[in-house]
Amino acid sequence: MSPDAFGEFIQKRADVPNINGNFGRMIAIDLKTHKVAWTNLYRAGQSAAALGTAGGVVFEGGRDRWFRALDSATGKPLWQTRLTASPSTFPITYAVDGRQYVAVISGTGTPLDLFSKGYTPEIPQPQGSKTLTVFALPQ
Repeated sequence: MSPDAFGEFIQKRADVPNINGNFGRMIAIDLKTHKVAWTNLYRAGQSAAALGTAGGVVFEGGRDRWFRALDSATGKPLWQTRLTASPSTFPITYAVDGRQYVAVISGTGTPLDLFSKGYTPEIPQPQGSKTLTVFALPQ
């Protein structure tokens, strides 16, 4: 099956109730109660894995090129930036000389890009090569 035929096949089965045109979501589960703690819906689907930190921050990003830091208790955005392409890998965090950093690779897309263009045609398909972006966290 060609990527376009696969996309048409998936698009016909995208009638998911209660999403209001939002195809991306972040859901936090309280591991003590096993209940949903919070949910964030986004127009664009998620394009990278999420990274939760011991400091109470979750890093995540979507096909619309937004890379965000969320409060892990509430899901509220603490910070966000638009990358040159959608994040496409696991973000990582590390420290050097006591300074904390978060890094993510973006560009060239993921397998989701093969069929998601039919859901969100206003979001351009990824172009170009991979880029490593590193951010220093506030001290």
